Amino acid sequence: MRVRHPELVLAAATLVSTPMLPGLIDGGISPLSALVRFLIALVACWMAGSILSRLITAYTNQVRKAAIAKQIEEENARRQIMAEEALHQRADRAAGAAGQNGVPGSNGMNGNGSNADRSNVNGSNGISGNEANRTANPGANPGGGRLKMP
Repeated sequence: MRVRHPELVLAAATLVSTPMLPGLIDGGISPLSALVRFLIALVACWMAGSILSRLITAYTNQVRKAAIAKQIEEENARRQIMAEEALHQRADRAAGAAGQNGVPGSNGMNGNGSNADRSNVNGSNGISGNEANRTANPGANPGGGRLKMP
């Protein structure tokens, strides 16, 4: 049985044994009897200290594990938000690049509507951005215009 602070156990045993001190001084209790009583008090305090140490350690470990789990959850949520923001930024950049003026098949609109009303001009065939991509690359973006988290 392990105790974190044996000095506290010794102090507790001494406190428990102090009521017999006047009897030891007056000669009512023999020194051998006082020593046996002190040893019994020391063993009892040691066992109580050991139980208390185990109890405190168990609760401390539970609190630590809960705090670590909470930090992991917060970090995962933060990473997920960052990944979603990165996907939105990529989608916005892709939509912006598709809708710039001067790009063949573009009329300054973005993404899906960029080629909708430019029939047979600069090779657009009147197909909007995502439809053209699906037509040209059938397996490239099966979900259509929205990017999805893997």
